[in-house]
Amino acid sequence: MSLPDSSYLVNVGQLRYIQSLCEPAHSRNPDAVVGAFLSLPQRLACIVRGTLLRPRLRANPFYHYVLARTRYYDALFLQAVNDSVACNRPTTPGSTPSTPTSEQFGAASAGGGSGNRQR
Repeated sequence: MSLPDSSYLVNVGQLRYIQSLCEPAHSRNPDAVVGAFLSLPQRLACIVRGTLLRPRLRANPFYHYVLARTRYYDALFLQAVNDSVACNRPTTPGSTPSTPTSEQFGAASAGGGSGNRQR
């Protein structure tokens, strides 16, 4: 049994690495860890490609798709983490929002509230 061809995955990883190193801040890929999955020769080749061929890379719509997909899934992951932390955060007594009392239709007053009070 042979392993599947992973050249496409390596290409995506290289594009992400180029975007994380060579792009200006507003269009930089937030994935700074992708370099750990590339060998040293691949990282050096990415630096050369990103420096010399960036305009050509940017002309390919897939280059921008990789960045958009990474940002989307990063935001999705962070939202899931925030939601799970919010569910596990203990609430303190008295921290629940209070709602002002209001007259309910059909309800009779029990003598409390803002009416005339007797001392």
